[in-house]
Amino acid sequence: MSGAPGDASSVGAATKSPVPIRDAGFTLLHDGGVRPEFDIVLIHGIQGHPIDTWTFNSAVEVQPTKPKKILGFERSKSSTPSRAQSDSRSATPRVVPPGMWPASSLNNDFPSARIMTYGYDSRVSNFFRGGTNQNDMITIANGFLNDLAAERAVARGRPLMIISHSMGGLITKEALRRASVALNKDDDLRDVYTSTFALIFFGTPHRGGAYTNLGLTATKIAKAAGFSVNDRNIRDLKGNSPVLTLIREGFAQLLDSDNFEVSTFQESLGYSGVGLVDDKIVPNESSEIGHVRNERKNFINANHMNMCRFKDKNDDGYKKTRAEIQRHLNRLRLRAAQGDNIGEAQSCFDSLRISQMGHRVLQIEPAYEDTLNWLFEEPGPGLAEWLRSGTGVFWIQGKAGSGKSTAMKFLLTNAKTLQLLDQSLPTGKWHLIGSFFTDRAERIQSSWNGILHSMIEQLLQQCPHSFLKGMTQTAYNGLSGGVWDTETLENLLLAFKTRFDEELRVCFLIDALDEHDGQHDRMAKFLHELANTSSTFVRMKICVASRPHNDLKDLFDGDLTLKIQDWTKEDIHLLVTGRLSEQPRWVNLKKVSDGSITRMIEEEIAERAQGVFLWVRLVVSEIIAGVRDGLSLAELQDEVSKFPDDLDEFFDHMLKRVDKKYHLETIIIVETILRSSTAPTPEYLLLVLLANTKVASRTEIGSSESITRAALDNDGFVRRLQSRCGGLVEIVPIGGHTGDWSWNTESYPKHIVQFIHQTVKEYFLERQNLDELLVSATFLAPGVEQANGHFFELQAYAFWLQMEPRDRKGFHVNITTLPEKIIDLASKIELMPSVSSSHLLHSLDKLMSRNSDDGLLWPILVNGDKPCQFLNNPKPFRQGQALLIRATSKRMSRYTEEHLDRDMKLSICASGIIQFGYLDCSKICSENEPLLEGMRLLLNCGIEAKSLQKFTVNAETVLLDTLGVFISSHIDCGWSEDADTIDDHVIIMRKLLSLGADPCGYCVKEGFGPVHIAERFLASIKILNLLWEECNSRSRTITDLFGKPPNKLLELPLSAKSARSGVFKWYVDHGGIISTTIAEKLYEPLRAGFQHQYGTTQSYCDFVRNYTLSQWEMLEPSLINTYIYEMGRDSSAAHRCLLEKQFRHPKYYDAEALRMASQFNPGWGPVELDFIAQKDPPIPPVRPTVALPTSPRIQNLGRSWFSKILGWKE
Repeated sequence: MSGAPGDASSVGAATKSPVPIRDAGFTLLHDGGVRPEFDIVLIHGIQGHPIDTWTFNSAVEVQPTKPKKILGFERSKSSTPSRAQSDSRSATPRVVPPGMWPASSLNNDFPSARIMTYGYDSRVSNFFRGGTNQNDMITIANGFLNDLAAERAVARGRPLMIISHSMGGLITKEALRRASVALNKDDDLRDVYTSTFALIFFGTPHRGGAYTNLGLTATKIAKAAGFSVNDRNIRDLKGNSPVLTLIREGFAQLLDSDNFEVSTFQESLGYSGVGLVDDKIVPNESSEIGHVRNERKNFINANHMNMCRFKDKNDDGYKKTRAEIQRHLNRLRLRAAQGDNIGEAQSCFDSLRISQMGHRVLQIEPAYEDTLNWLFEEPGPGLAEWLRSGTGVFWIQGKAGSGKSTAMKFLLTNAKTLQLLDQSLPTGKWHLIGSFFTDRAERIQSSWNGILHSMIEQLLQQCPHSFLKGMTQTAYNGLSGGVWDTETLENLLLAFKTRFDEELRVCFLIDALDEHDGQHDRMAKFLHELANTSSTFVRMKICVASRPHNDLKDLFDGDLTLKIQDWTKEDIHLLVTGRLSEQPRWVNLKKVSDGSITRMIEEEIAERAQGVFLWVRLVVSEIIAGVRDGLSLAELQDEVSKFPDDLDEFFDHMLKRVDKKYHLETIIIVETILRSSTAPTPEYLLLVLLANTKVASRTEIGSSESITRAALDNDGFVRRLQSRCGGLVEIVPIGGHTGDWSWNTESYPKHIVQFIHQTVKEYFLERQNLDELLVSATFLAPGVEQANGHFFELQAYAFWLQMEPRDRKGFHVNITTLPEKIIDLASKIELMPSVSSSHLLHSLDKLMSRNSDDGLLWPILVNGDKPCQFLNNPKPFRQGQALLIRATSKRMSRYTEEHLDRDMKLSICASGIIQFGYLDCSKICSENEPLLEGMRLLLNCGIEAKSLQKFTVNAETVLLDTLGVFISSHIDCGWSEDADTIDDHVIIMRKLLSLGADPCGYCVKEGFGPVHIAERFLASIKILNLLWEECNSRSRTITDLFGKPPNKLLELPLSAKSARSGVFKWYVDHGGIISTTIAEKLYEPLRAGFQHQYGTTQSYCDFVRNYTLSQWEMLEPSLINTYIYEMGRDSSAAHRCLLEKQFRHPKYYDAEALRMASQFNPGWGPVELDFIAQKDPPIPPVRPTVALPTSPRIQNLGRSWFSKILGWKE
């Protein structure tokens, strides 16, 4: 749609100025008032329209006696439409008709809802309006998602309800699936998923529809008549279609997460009363999702086309729809009233979700037809019995390339696995969770931490019990910076098993343990502990797969196991015969030779495979190529005999067939895949090739035409990869994308290039395999001193920076992250002997300077924390300065020594203390030696620690010294002050303080502006002690340190997470006093509740004296519980520690606060205060009417609840 976000055509005031309804995009039907409470979006189905689908029409309400129109097809009177006919619908703009219930009834029943209708081209046949839109369902869903995100740009977080008819429901489901897996940077798309609280489906064919075959026939009729048609959407509605399966399975996981609920309406009537089309278009079994917990079903007394065309607000169908909308809205309001912090819970769940962890299973080829069924045979290998009744760990081991990953995917996706598991249960069900290591993509995918994330995230998706969610939230709240460490994840999984008190059965499948990048001991120990720890209610069993490395043999010795290559001979024979029989010429050769020779070839391949599917895959591909090239049976038989049995020798065989003139490209491709920190995209790999071959001559750099021509030749690039690497690399989709690769200009990758198997990566890691190719590779680009992937990538960045900005799109290089990538590559080259990256770095320094803004070279030098983001106008760097500072912090000592001359020292010193803001630790607090090296460099250059520099922050001028600048740029780092784990941040702080930096100085806290340094460390007792010691040594006071008098110290903004008794003890020991402001927060909730419950004739102090000691002892929990209830989600909830007995002492209160607190602390003795100097009157039998306190939560407290909190009985 056009226009600014949120500026849809409005018909909310349709009676005043009707606005045309758009056939495509959003039209606003009702604006929801000044502050809409929630959004309602309506999306039509196949052959639908944003008006007609939701509008009653008496002319079509009567059921036809003969089906003149089926799924939208009808014969025109003229086979060739006139121009007037083709333009007739667009000539007169359509407005909202009176019978459109979302605009005439729904807006009145839900005035606080912003109501929109969405249109798209879903016509199967376009008779009089030109060519059909050839978008398929997936494309339409993607468009709907992007349009919806844009429409909600100014309304993010607003609750969202989507009402869908027919195929519109499938589009909704796919849009939500895509939104749920959107990258973190696409937070506008993620918002669509996280904000959705309800879905209403009218006749959605979740499992296909009855008339899809009829629709396909109709499309053929339309084509024969010369009309344009789009039958892909009709084909997608077949129950077994891949698209429908993908949408159904992806949406099922979302529904399990309890993020939203669903209302399903099913049609009661068939299409018409005439034989062929008398049944329902979408039968009941297809129109229901079947989710027990989050779906509610009902019927509409109409056929598929008319089921959401309501006559008026008294229509039975409208009443049912309105009731469901109200039910969902009540749910939403109740959740808000109960203080359910949806955003906090979503943040917790999002922190567990690592999208890359789901990539590997999608890349594994499914098992070949009729193979691997032996896994379920009995007695067989024993897996079936273990699934049914076994415990502990089951180990599937096998040679490299023997099909272990395929077997694990087969177990994960085959319904028989869950059937066997469920046979052990009289009631309930097992949950099956699959996690897959891989060492050929991003580092997180080969880490144990990543696998633990995957296990917990999937478990919470499949079993979103509130207790499990609560334990997860509690663990998340205790994290530092919201980052899950491995130990916390392990403890959480164990807690699930030992503390959950309901029936839970989980079977984990974990593939490729041998590709784990860390020590296997810890991982194996934990898996056994998780599987074998006893639990009354929870059972967990684990099936793992790996190669039989020696350490894994020892670690899984004693577990049930199977060797996969011992069971796959028949599967391999099926694969060989099946793949070859797909070739027509092979079938003809069988007939000519009566099948004897072809059978011998097939049997020889199967026999020599020795259980290694990878070998079979490579050999069969070679034979198929020979068949297509016209080789005779004798030649083919000879070819087979020449193939080596060993995989490494086979890889040698394939590489030797690569033409020598391509050897340089082979090295560039392989080295880039090997050394890159993440698997390269095809587009990025093409950039590396262009930059490091003679194609990248100076005359071609920046030439849009030559680069575009090379980039857009998709088939040519795929062929290039195959021919240059002997078929040992492949392009695979990621992130839920499907289909073949084509040039992708979007900012996020859809495909990556990787080795076809882990064994290929290991083969190339043996450097001699590539060194043999270097003899033929005589060209290296200037500055590339060694044929190494790190050099190739640096050269690619230089090449990219020399392009015109318009030509850079699509190569997946980001100028924002580029500086870090350049320095990271250079630091790795620094570790290589006898080579230097200096030449390339100097070129890149000039290019980065040219591409920088505001006169600052290398625009991003610290991971998102560079001072220039919030400190105004730092002095610009001279060329080379920034590079030198970063090189130092990355331990590039050779480069530093080479380039740190007298002039550079003077230049660095002249640029001022802002340099301390560019000391980078990458927020990792273990191994921060580079931080210290950078500091030493700056101090050696002559910068004084006590120097001051003026900055402007939020229109406020502040003077910072070196310590203030350093802390400002590392404001979010860990700053561990524990003696055993003290990090370099604190060491630098001590050093700068010892050199004269001011402990009472300022730093800049983003979002707050200038604050005293002590305010940055409000909960860090040891750092506060360090600052206080320096203050004492300089005769400064606690007021100087915090900029506040002692009676205001406890009003500092401590967070609930960081507030601990020990922290408050530090403050009161250093003069902190509980002021009236704090005392009111502490005692007002209980005072107000007590006053409302028991009247105002006596004080709480006197009331407590009337009770026994046991009731007296309820004072502290009563105070704390009531305070938490009232203030628990407020930041001031941190003060609840001050209600503990150790702090409830008169010496900690100022005079006014003491007067209030004395009412609630009988143990303090008599206090001569006029407002409590009352005798002990009896408890009034009749509670007088009193003015309710201002707090709405206290106002709503019922007597029973209050008594429960206090522990008193009436």
